[in-house]
Amino acid sequence: MTSVTSTARFAVDELLGGPRVSDATPRSALDWVDLIRRGIPSPAVDALTRLTHLTQTELAAAVGIPVRTLARRKREGRLTSGESSRLMRLPRVIARGEEVFEDLDAVLDWLKLERPGRPNPPGLDRDAR
Repeated sequence: MTSVTSTARFAVDELLGGPRVSDATPRSALDWVDLIRRGIPSPAVDALTRLTHLTQTELAAAVGIPVRTLARRKREGRLTSGESSRLMRLPRVIARGEEVFEDLDAVLDWLKLERPGRPNPPGLDRDAR
């Protein structure tokens, strides 16, 4: 497995590409709400996949957005507010997991573990690779 991080910790905005991707850097919960309502810029999807080494299919499954819809939103430039809200959950879980595991690779491995009562972990489908 290729190492994703060393000891660096990622914040949610960094996982989504930071100021290079977003119109503004959210500084409060209300800023995040505003960004989600306007729709997260589609380059944030690329930033998240690049930093986590998830495939587009794994990411789409994890956030509950069909792959074709995600591809269309990338062409359009923005996710809808509902899609943005779902997308936000993944970097929040990853950032929190990184606080616990202190290693992004360990977090991603944990996310991909099968658990009883759930066919696949938070949407990360092993067959999607």
